Amino acid sequence: RCDLELAGVVVAPYASGLASLVEDEQELGAACVDIGGGATGLSIFVRRQMIYADCVRMGGSHV
Repeated sequence: RCDLELAGVVVAPYASGLASLVEDEQELGAACVDIGGGATGLSIFVRRQMIYADCVRMGGSHV
């Protein structure tokens, strides 16, 4: 109805890392931890590449 096409799909920890880490952090190495209400995502970037991603079903509502 909106004439939009899906460009692609990515895993949530990857999207969180791209949105919150600057290029220098991605290049040198950084971890991004996204604590949501029901789940926590983790992504690790080195040399601008995501080398690890995981998600556990425990978040802020469990604290």
